[in-house]
Amino acid sequence: MEKTLFRWHTAGAFRENAADLDRRSREGWNLKKPGCLRYTFVREDRPCRYGLDYCPAGFGEEARKEREAAYAAAGWKPVGATATGWTYYEKPVGPDDDGAPLPIPYTAGQEKALAAVSRWFWIRAAVVAAGIPPATVAVVRQQSMFAAAIVYGAAILACCFRIQLLQRQLSGQDPAPR
Repeated sequence: MEKTLFRWHTAGAFRENAADLDRRSREGWNLKKPGCLRYTFVREDRPCRYGLDYCPAGFGEEARKEREAAYAAAGWKPVGATATGWTYYEKPVGPDDDGAPLPIPYTAGQEKALAAVSRWFWIRAAVVAAGIPPATVAVVRQQSMFAAAIVYGAAILACCFRIQLLQRQLSGQDPAPR
């Protein structure tokens, strides 16, 4: 038996997200497929603990493989990943479970950067959404919106650059917080 839930979690609330998944697992619902907003659960009699790791494509394939190897060595297996860079891991709860969290913890600075990445992701989404209606009107009325397009494009680029800087800080490529 499967069920699908639409859940809202921000990057800064990754611990709360994992705790919610742990609670659902104790109730008999294990995560089958994570998503940005849509999660699929399957009914199982196998309680698990969950952990989340942020490792977007910008960190590089080598970094992702190193992280996965560290998690596998500690008994965590990947459940799935989201397009936003989060990988979900599970570890069965049993007599040999040591209760240890994921092997690569986040520092306080990294947790602040994660929350900022989430904020900037949603700011970028809002900027994109805000530009759709005026662009539609301009196309329908066959009006030029060159100046507005320049401002709109600059706002999107600014959000993307800010997210990239935060991701560099998280990956250790740019240790100086901004």
